[in-house]
Amino acid sequence: VFRGDKLALFVLGIITISKSLSYTRTLEQSFKTWKNALTTYQYGDYDGAIEEYKKGYPILKKDGDFLMNYGKALSMNKQNKQAVQILEEVKQHLNTTIIETALGDAYRGVKQYNEAEMAYQHAANMIPVRFYPLYLQAKLYEENGDDDKAIAMANTILNKKIKISSTAIIEIKAEMKKMLIKKPPGNKN
Repeated sequence: VFRGDKLALFVLGIITISKSLSYTRTLEQSFKTWKNALTTYQYGDYDGAIEEYKKGYPILKKDGDFLMNYGKALSMNKQNKQAVQILEEVKQHLNTTIIETALGDAYRGVKQYNEAEMAYQHAANMIPVRFYPLYLQAKLYEENGDDDKAIAMANTILNKKIKISSTAIIEIKAEMKKMLIKKPPGNKN
């Protein structure tokens, strides 16, 4: 009887090792697929990147960074409905300003302006010194025809203190000045 127990334990050990090696190979292939997706994305081939992300999704669907990259690729490719789904899913594992701004862009793309506004505001609240989420909100209000909010946000941006100057901030402030010239207070057009 003792000998049979050893044999059973040995067989169980072989099965466990075999399954572990198989899972390790699958995981390794998923990481290679993710790397291919990132490279493809960087070349601007969003369709190709999305195909790679789809391949990696079954194994990496709980990895916040993977889901963030996948959702951002969907958003950049104007597949906004799918982007919203993935980006909302990623918030269960990770949340960053990148996720919130991409989510805002995706909601904006499907014309769910209230949700877009909330996502941009979440991004702005995460790192208050950043200008980009506020800029996205101003552009959202302008697109949505909410001139009062667009003007208020443009003024907020123009009066915001710059912690570290950059070309992007200078361009954002210049665009907000142009917005105020186009839409002076009290103008409902």
